[in-house]
Parts: sequence; structure tokens; C-alpha cells
Amino acid sequence: MDANVAIYPDLEGKVVVITGGARGAGACTARAFAAQGALVASVGPDERALEDVVALITASGGSAIGVAADVTHPAALFEAASQVKDLLGPVDVLAAFAGGRAASGLTSAFLTIRAFAPDMTRRGAGAILTLSSSTGRGGQDGLVTLATDLGSRGVRLHCLTPAPPEALSPAGIARASLYLASEAAAAHLTVS
Repeated sequence: MDANVAIYPDLEGKVVVITGGARGAGACTARAFAAQGALVASVGPDERALEDVVALITASGGSAIGVAADVTHPAALFEAASQVKDLLGPVDVLAAFAGGRAASGLTSAFLTIRAFAPDMTRRGAGAILTLSSSTGRGGQDGLVTLATDLGSRGVRLHCLTPAPPEALSPAGIARASLYLASEAAAAHLTVS
């Protein structure tokens, strides 16, 4: 474990799904959650890249699976949600990081949340993380509405928006994600 990363014991054994989990900030975040003892599902379209991330995680003693899916296709996301639940159990944390910038990124985030959130709301627990550039802020009103709705049903939604986008490194995004998914954040953050 990196000495600069806090340890969140409550993340151990949690099922964490990361779209865009094969490269960049998503891959770094997948490795960080696995180092906390979480069961990680990296989701993305590139099977080879997914295999590489899973191999890195498992070689370090972590637990991970790769799930090939295109986040712009709702049916593929619902199938991915079903696969993760069958292989790892119900999802506790969803990091909807895939999808690019601006409107296309927000659309894929909404599609991803639509596929994975119903099981979380049925259980009344969980954390959802999205990643948006400052250029994608136009659609964030919808995220605020969604956060309020999900929050009333026990699921927290957080949007990481580094401005400028290069201001936060993949490791910084991973550290922020760990905190926001943890009970430490749940105890200190509220929706109003």
C-alpha cells in the first residue's frame, strides 16, 4: 500500500465497480480499491487492457475481475451489472468514470448509474462516484437532482470535477474516490 494513501477498513470486502477501469484514473482507482481489500470489477470495452489491470491487481494480492462492456450501450451495462452481481455480489460502490468529456461523458454516467443503482437503492446503501471535466458542468444540474433522489434512498452520489481537468492526477482521483466511498465521508457529508 502506498504510504500516501489512507487506510479505510470499511472498504474491505466491498464490491466496487469502476467503468473506465482499464486505463488512466480508472485503472489507478481500481488498484487503490483492491489495495484496501475491496472486490473490484473493472468495466470497459478493451478486453486486453482489462486483463492487464486484473493481472496487476491479483499479482499484488488483490481481488478483481474484468467485465467487457461499452458504457454507451444500455443493454451492455445491464448485462455487466448482472455479471458483477453473479460473480462478486451486490455492488457497494460504483465509480462511473468512463465516457469521455462533456455531454457524452454525462450520458454514459447516467446510463451506468441507471444500470447499477437499482440494486443499491433496494438495499438502501452505497456510494456512486462520477468524474467530470469542468467543461461538462452544464449537465451537472441533473446530477444534483439525481444525488438528491438517490440520497433519499440511502445512496450517496459524488461528482469529482477537477478544474482544470489536469489539476488532479490519477493517483489524486483514486485517493479522493477512496475517501468519498468510505464511511468517513458518509459521516461528514450530507445532501441538503
